[in-house]
Amino acid sequence: MSDRPHGEDPFIRHLREAGIRPQWPTQPSFPSGPRTRRRIGFVVLLFLAVVLLPALTMRLADWLWFREIGFERVFLTKIAAQWATGAVAGVVAFAVLYGNARLAVRGFDPASIPPHDHIGGLGTLEPRVRAAIERGANALALPWTA
Repeated sequence: MSDRPHGEDPFIRHLREAGIRPQWPTQPSFPSGPRTRRRIGFVVLLFLAVVLLPALTMRLADWLWFREIGFERVFLTKIAAQWATGAVAGVVAFAVLYGNARLAVRGFDPASIPPHDHIGGLGTLEPRVRAAIERGANALALPWTA
């Protein structure tokens, strides 16, 4: 690079003489406003339509078929069993994941990291910062696993 200021750069000077003003880089910003909200709303609506619409139509077709042959009670029993199984599996999975997160946070000891280990770098943190990280990890264990 030369020691000349921006205004004395021949390329910039020729651009200015030609009536072209160079654009200086600006900070990138996330677009916002009604147009972006509509776009996000459209994407959410499209996602829900792609995910929920097939499931709802299948349930409706099953319900109509079971009702037509007179076995609506069997259909409702099937739905109740699926919901109960899903709820039990969800509670068990949550218990395992939350227990694992709590165990990982409780068992983490930054003092056990060797000083030459530069991967984590948590062993060299001040105790005040380390305590804040541990509090944050404890507070986030529940929402992350839920």
